[in-house]
Amino acid sequence: MNKLQVLVTGAAGFLGRYCARQLSRGGVRVIGLGRGSFSDYRAFGVDRWWEGSVDAVGLARVIAEEGPPAVIVHCAGSGSVQRSFLDPAGDFSDNVLSLVAVLEAARILREQPRVVMISSAAVYGRSGGGPMLESFPLAPMSPYGRHKQAAEVVAESYRQAFSVPLTVVRMFSVYGEGLRKQIFWDACARLTRGDFCFSGSGDEVRDWIHVEDAARIIAWAATDSAADGMVINGGSGKGTRVADALAVLGRCWDPPMIPSFDGSGRRGDPDVMQADIRLLSGTGFVPTIFIDEGLARYVAWFRSVI
Repeated sequence: MNKLQVLVTGAAGFLGRYCARQLSRGGVRVIGLGRGSFSDYRAFGVDRWWEGSVDAVGLARVIAEEGPPAVIVHCAGSGSVQRSFLDPAGDFSDNVLSLVAVLEAARILREQPRVVMISSAAVYGRSGGGPMLESFPLAPMSPYGRHKQAAEVVAESYRQAFSVPLTVVRMFSVYGEGLRKQIFWDACARLTRGDFCFSGSGDEVRDWIHVEDAARIIAWAATDSAADGMVINGGSGKGTRVADALAVLGRCWDPPMIPSFDGSGRRGDPDVMQADIRLLSGTGFVPTIFIDEGLARYVAWFRSVI
């Protein structure tokens, strides 16, 4: 019996690697496409790696050689709010134009694959202090959030006009071993220098989800027909203060350190980002790795690579 074939764009990236491995463990044949070398791709369950841009040419080349995929999981793209202020054109290209290429590749195939788009909680903007429902009005606070919103609009247009099967997963704050950027990487780097002071107040709330749990959500979206047409939050459902998360990380260090904050803010960052996961919970999803365990694992990984 032939295996289900899934094309993962950005499979060499942080989230893409874990998605590929989760899919492979579920018996799926995974093909990867994206920028950069990926020498250990087989360790992450990728059967074949194609190095190249996620554009019309790159997608056509892979599909011609490997055959039409049943699903395209689009993990490629930028994931940086601050980068979107510095290079908005590049962020637009990475987050909107690459998705258009994926949607067009799906549209022209006789048997259209489902497209699983990885969106972001940044589309919501300010929440008013409570968990964010998928039905909330979208009011992004950054070019990155606007570009993810625009990508969702384009994706929905392909679903409605051309019947391209579509699932949108709005990921919240994904972290875990292998992530060499964002707050926990920065925190560990600061700890090595004996500096544990951060911007902001520390009272900001984030919904951190370990990358292994995030990959389980995306693998479900790729392989369960019930996901077709859904827009769903990808979070843990638990909000944690930044100060509390960094305190957990600081306790994992030797000697332990307590974080401090300078009170400044950053453009484009809402005070509260917490997922309402009632819809996700209805699929049977339950988070398995919580912040204490996840950060202990992250610190151990960081020490192994520096």
